[in-house]
Amino acid sequence: MGLPATRRDLHLQSPGWRSGPVDLASSHRLRLRGLRPRPDGRGLLIRTRSVHGLGMREEVSIVGLGADGSVYRVGVLRPRGLAVMVQCRWILELPIAEPLPTVGDGVMVFAGPATTVGGA
Repeated sequence: MGLPATRRDLHLQSPGWRSGPVDLASSHRLRLRGLRPRPDGRGLLIRTRSVHGLGMREEVSIVGLGADGSVYRVGVLRPRGLAVMVQCRWILELPIAEPLPTVGDGVMVFAGPATTVGGA
């Protein structure tokens, strides 16, 4: 899954689904911090095979992505929890209320503001 050079204003999209704005966790500090839900509702894309819920107060949705962008797993990370997704190369953390892609979908990453599904 190729990623744009920018670390902010990414969005992910598959047939029938698109994320809101997503940041790329490009440093150890950002990876360690995780999503920690923010008022702006941004997601976080992390190059990893596991995520933790240490220090979290709220649940977050997680999407495990393969190197090619295939969705392998969709779930919820609870406070103080741990999710290990050995078959994944990326994990997307999203606010719990956001819609999620379907397991098996192919997800693509785009820079800039999200467009509607279908290119409209």
